[in-house]
Amino acid sequence: LTDTDSMTKKIKAAADARRDKNFVIIARTDARAVEGLDSAINRAKAYVNAGADMSIRTKDGKTALTLNEQQEDIAKLLRSRGAPE
Repeated sequence: LTDTDSMTKKIKAAADARRDKNFVIIARTDARAVEGLDSAINRAKAYVNAGADMSIRTKDGKTALTLNEQQEDIAKLLRSRGAPE
């Protein structure tokens, strides 16, 4: 698992070097499997803030989460922070 600072620097460099508006930068994080949901979400935010156009999270380091799994993750996170069900 790459540390967040190193990855954001790489994404920023790629975004700064982009010359074609149709070139899309997609950042992937495997942090959910290793560090948990909060870390994966924080990393995804950092990557987008660094210039990625989108980010994807994986559940096991190989398989991307489905939209339903991502929505369930967000709902769990919100409930853990006191949001009503």
